[in-house]
Amino acid sequence: MTLELPTATTQDAADAGCVFASGPHRDYLLSEAIAWREGDVFVLRSSEFDIMAEDEDFESALAVFIRRVFEYASMLYELVEAGDATEEEAATFRMLAERIAPLAQAAQQEQQDTKRRRPKRRRESGSGHWRHRGTPASGSVPLSAA
Repeated sequence: MTLELPTATTQDAADAGCVFASGPHRDYLLSEAIAWREGDVFVLRSSEFDIMAEDEDFESALAVFIRRVFEYASMLYELVEAGDATEEEAATFRMLAERIAPLAQAAQQEQQDTKRRRPKRRRESGSGHWRHRGTPASGSVPLSAA
């Protein structure tokens, strides 16, 4: 799949779209967003909350944007848990939690499924181990300098 790059050259005429995070079996919506190019830099801005990212490479700008969404959700969680969130911050956290939770659950399920599919490694087949023979080593025989 080819990544479609934004063609707009100003924020006023920005391309509208959505930013998704790839999950194990499907993509998950993180934010409605707008995107444009300022010279050699791609800019992404959420149209739902205060997150922005920019980079000369569009895929890198997307990665920064996604990381910032997760960081923002974490910060909002801390505010909500401490009882310090405004009504708007609490509403934004609920929206993000509804979007992020299914992604986290799918990733966790995929990890558990992968662990179940992996064959159990037998201890003897490892790349190095030591097994005691049960007989004491004799210190009376000198080692040869072969």
